[in-house]
Amino acid sequence: MRMIPSVLGELTQSAAERRVFGLLERTQLSDGTCCFHSLDLSEHDYKLCAEIDFVIVTRSSVIVLEIKGGGVASRDGIWVFTDRFGHEHRKSEGPFSQAKSGMFALRKRLEDQFGSEAARTMTFGYGVVFPDCDFKEPSVEWDSAMVLDSSRMRGLSELARPLRELIAYWESKQHPSAELPLGFRDRLLRFLRPSFERVPSLRNRADALDAAMDALTDEQYGRLDIIQENPRILCSGGAGTGKTFLALEVARRHAARGQRVLLACSGRSLAAFLRSRVKSRQVVVAASDNIQEVTSIFDVLIVDEGQDLINLETLDRLDARLAGGLEMGSWRFFYDANSQAGLLARFEPDALTLLRSCGGVSAALSLNCRNTNEIVIQTKLLTGSDLGTPSAGAGPPVRYEFYDTRPAEAALVDAYWKDLGAGDVRPGDVTVLSPVALEESCITSTRVFKKNRVTRVTEDVALQWPSADLTFSTIPDFKGLENRFILLVDLEEPDDLERLRKLLYVGMTRARAGLWVAAHEGLRGYISAMAKRNMPTVITDVDRTAPRS
Repeated sequence: MRMIPSVLGELTQSAAERRVFGLLERTQLSDGTCCFHSLDLSEHDYKLCAEIDFVIVTRSSVIVLEIKGGGVASRDGIWVFTDRFGHEHRKSEGPFSQAKSGMFALRKRLEDQFGSEAARTMTFGYGVVFPDCDFKEPSVEWDSAMVLDSSRMRGLSELARPLRELIAYWESKQHPSAELPLGFRDRLLRFLRPSFERVPSLRNRADALDAAMDALTDEQYGRLDIIQENPRILCSGGAGTGKTFLALEVARRHAARGQRVLLACSGRSLAAFLRSRVKSRQVVVAASDNIQEVTSIFDVLIVDEGQDLINLETLDRLDARLAGGLEMGSWRFFYDANSQAGLLARFEPDALTLLRSCGGVSAALSLNCRNTNEIVIQTKLLTGSDLGTPSAGAGPPVRYEFYDTRPAEAALVDAYWKDLGAGDVRPGDVTVLSPVALEESCITSTRVFKKNRVTRVTEDVALQWPSADLTFSTIPDFKGLENRFILLVDLEEPDDLERLRKLLYVGMTRARAGLWVAAHEGLRGYISAMAKRNMPTVITDVDRTAPRS
């Protein structure tokens, strides 16, 4: 029969319930029979709430099953249940009373919802399953037909026969109406668990992911210890490993000690974002293209997105602003060792060698705490880059759409925007990223754009990040920033495949919860080939990081 839910959750610890679940799953009673496991009752005659172990709904009956594993005894009206560990649990309410009260509470709830006449068309009954012991005790409180003990179940791979006998017992006592109201059973099933098999909204899933990302990981705390113990640090990590998060925390800590801090980064939008987060007069934030405008001397230099600033020309400017210079001063460079440099500025290996010669101690970040498992895997497949081990959790699948014309791409964007709205996603949680400027993007052909619902990411917008509106940015200008949902658009066949790989790496890793990619049909072969090429590495990484039993 159909089980709802279709699999047992981790919270079901009872071995007896798990065994009965498996037997019921293999049982065939009649077409359309459903079995609900662990059904909560919000209303009960004498309990604030109650739970029914199993509810079986056939074409004409509703049967409640109470499961009691282990040993069972009754002494002077007190029931004693012995679990598999030998521990005794005493209750004044016996399993038959528990099943009966659950059945009547469920019947009353259904009568309130559908009316007493509709409910009377069904047979209502209950039984108790003792899968671990024989239960032959007679009593006026129960009939033998209501007992499914180990002797009746022994050797059975399913429970069709004893369940049919239980249903027949209750039908003989109630004589229900032969005719069910049209569609009543379907309405009944929906009412019992109306949303159990619906997935959480995209917004709720993003909320849960954000909650997991808001705290420093153990690894990041460890790197903070290294940073505090050494005057010069080269901290590397893939996108999403928390480099910006750490850079801000380190800046705050130095500022709290009264030290003057220069926090340098690649782009002006990122600089505005960092400025909004650090909020200390001790910290000056500067983008790489206006470092020369800074005239003060600082006690500490912190560099975020360092792969765009590690070149000899920029290092000369930074050296002049740091007390003691790069050779003797206190500095922390946070950079991505993956090949993403060159989108905003240039990376020079000789400059990195220079920093190491100044005594830079290496520290690495290996846990990706920004992107979902799905985003990490898809980015690795398309770029071959090392994003670290995903730790943020699972999210919605990465979606790919292929287009052949600009109007077709615009239509795909509008359709996905509608899906996001259906998932209760707020406009401000979404950013559209493109290799080209807004004026050249397909976004200008969308209904979303024509309704003036797209805001370009500027310094002012980044200063108030996140925005309340749907936002747009070129991929290079969004480096260092992130949003819950990213739409990656305008991906055409390039002359430079290496640049495309860098754009994909940066663009895909900006998404925290959901990623949607629109690519020209001409890229379908490239995407397929890259995924095939990188698949062995991804499989190895997944196997290496999978939990061991």
